[in-house]
This record gives sequence, structure tokens and C-alpha cells, in this order.
Amino acid sequence: MQNTYERLAFSIRTTRKRENITQAELAERLKMSIRTIQGIENCKGNPKFETIILLCRELNVSLDAVLYPDIPAENISKSAIDFFKNKSESETQKYIDICRYAEKLKE
Repeated sequence: MQNTYERLAFSIRTTRKRENITQAELAERLKMSIRTIQGIENCKGNPKFETIILLCRELNVSLDAVLYPDIPAENISKSAIDFFKNKSESETQKYIDICRYAEKLKE
């Protein structure tokens, strides 16, 4: 099972390539270094949430599609999206951790 960083790296890399954008072009558009883009795509470092949002906007892809590429968008509940919309990354992660813990209790 991929962790969050691996999913992020995979999604950003595949979306960028699908759009025929080089790492250098993406870095220039976002006024970032190419090393930053390479680091994100290779699971090196820990990108800021703002950086992830900028990447999603530039690549015209939703955050949920980047973090959960295997889940079709129509399967993600609108209420869940609305719930997490205004949460910080740390708040969101806490809720995810709670859900995972609850899932383990069912087993």
C-alpha cells in the first residue's frame, strides 16, 4: 500500500507527463526550483500544503484526485469533501488517523 507521499509523487508525476509539461516548465510556471519539483516527484522532502495546492492548480487536477488517484471522483462523497475543505493539513491528517484507528477496531 502506498503512503501519502508516494501517492502524491506518483500523481503529480503522471499528471505532469500526461499534460506534456517538463519538470523545468512546471518549476518555472510556479516560480520554484526544478529540485523542488524533482524532490516532490521522487518522494524526497516534505512539501508544504500550499505547494501541493499550487501544483494541483497548475496541473488542473483536484487535491482528492492527487491524494487518492485510485478512487473515482464520483465515489468521493460531497459531504466528505465539504467537511475537509476548510481544514488544515494537520487537522485533516488527524481525522484520517482516527478513521484508520476506528477501522482497525472493527477487525
